[in-house]
Amino acid sequence: MTVESTKETERFLFHQSLFRFLVGLAGITTLVAFQTKQGYDFFLVALILSILLYILISHFICGSIGKSNKVRVNRTLASLDAFLLGCLVVAIDLNPLPSLLFILTLQFNALISGGIKRLIPDNLALGLGLILLILIQHPQLHFSADLKMSIAPLIALGIYICTYGVNSFNQVNGLLTKQKETEKQLVQMKLRNYHLSKYLSPTLRKAILSGK
Repeated sequence: MTVESTKETERFLFHQSLFRFLVGLAGITTLVAFQTKQGYDFFLVALILSILLYILISHFICGSIGKSNKVRVNRTLASLDAFLLGCLVVAIDLNPLPSLLFILTLQFNALISGGIKRLIPDNLALGLGLILLILIQHPQLHFSADLKMSIAPLIALGIYICTYGVNSFNQVNGLLTKQKETEKQLVQMKLRNYHLSKYLSPTLRKAILSGK
């Protein structure tokens, strides 16, 4: 594995872990707000506990497995993240604003993690979670714009985008620094070649430059 591919893998693992943590906490906060509004519901309490346990267990798994298996395991967890997000959206009765924010965060995460190729499995898992919980729960659709329920997913999306922006900025700066160092080394090599060429005959210099 090259240095660049290792860095790409590390970026994927970081973004997916950050996505899981932020969306998980935002999901728990949204479910608590929804439960306060709707009254006590054993299913919602069970879902909150399940999300919390999932965050903790997945973090432990990612930290304990070897580097060779991390990418494969994290891709599996990424699909599970999307599936649980679909369940979460149905659990809040498909409330449009928080649901849209959660789904947009998922799309953004998929695009920066694997582009169009990542969108397909993530959205399939999301759809599966939606369909499965709709069949089980039969949610009552709410088309009200509840701002209190939307605060947590909005903050999660904002933090995620800002973190990605900072990482991208640092990455670009690192590449520009490497480019400047490379250009400086090229200039130094040209100067050395120029000084060295003074002591070589034209025939020998031509042979060296041609690689013969």
